[in-house]
Formats: sequence, structure tokens, C-alpha cells
Amino acid sequence: MLILIIKQFKNDIALPVSVCVTLVLSLLSLALIRPVCEYVKEISGTVEYGEYIGFMMKSLAIALVTSASADICRDCGEGAIAAKVELVGKCAMMLLALPVIKSILALAKEILYA
Repeated sequence: MLILIIKQFKNDIALPVSVCVTLVLSLLSLALIRPVCEYVKEISGTVEYGEYIGFMMKSLAIALVTSASADICRDCGEGAIAAKVELVGKCAMMLLALPVIKSILALAKEILYA
């Protein structure tokens, strides 16, 4: 609502204020997610496939940063850049998933030839 009020009176500063508010809210959300990350780290050491939890957390972080970045680009009127940011995020997640895919294929091979 603040952005809409500012946009009526000072249209030229509405976009920078919107970006600043988005960044502040993102930083606050990082502070809120910290206990969850610590808990996940704690339990990842106790389960058998704990290394996969790290991959999940990294991919979640990539998804959140990509989404926030693309939304900021869209707010600035740069839809094409937002689409490319999302593409880079998807490629980063695929790159992160390669070791998991390799271990799944190795497990499947072990099961088939056992």
C-alpha cells in the first residue's frame, strides 16, 4: 500500500522504494529461516542419506533467490531479463542435481546387476 501511495505523489521514487522494501523483506525472511536451516543441518547428520538434505537446501535457496530476483526484474518492467534469470536458476538447479542423478543411476545399476 505504501508503494501505491508513493506512486500517486512521487512516481519517480516508487520503483527504488519498492526494490528497497523487497530487499528488506528478503533479509528478514533469511533471519526467520535460519533456525530451520540449523535444525535441518542437525538432523542431516543423523539420517543415512544426510548429504541429500544439503542438496535440497541448496536447491531451495537457488529457487528462492531466483524467484526474488525475477520478481524484482518484472517490477522494473524487464520481463525478458526476468525470464533469463529464471532460466539461469533452473540451470543451476540442474547442475546441482547431477551428483544426485549419478548416485541414483549407480544404485539402479547395482540393483539390476545384483
